[in-house]
Amino acid sequence: MNFSDPFLESPILGNPFLDIDSNQDEQTPYIFEDQSQLDEECKSFLEFIQSIMYEADSNSVYLFDILKDHGNRRMASQAFYNILTLKTRNAIEVVQLNPMEDIQISLV
Repeated sequence: MNFSDPFLESPILGNPFLDIDSNQDEQTPYIFEDQSQLDEECKSFLEFIQSIMYEADSNSVYLFDILKDHGNRRMASQAFYNILTLKTRNAIEVVQLNPMEDIQISLV
């Protein structure tokens, strides 16, 4: 039996790990030349968490706090996806001490 990963071998999808620039420092933040590099949903989510931080006069916000007032399962999954996308693009920093615990979100 062959248990190879079809995602990594797909000629359409390619191997996402091959696109990593080995010369780039991992700590170097990704600079957005313009906001079009983020899809509209991610931009809206980023503006939403920025507004929450501004209103609270805080440098960070917690995912559970966002979801307790604005959440259901669909909202939670969309928020989590946006957090992953924004973190991948170095637009935010996240801290989660243990699995299944709250996620602290702060701006870069």
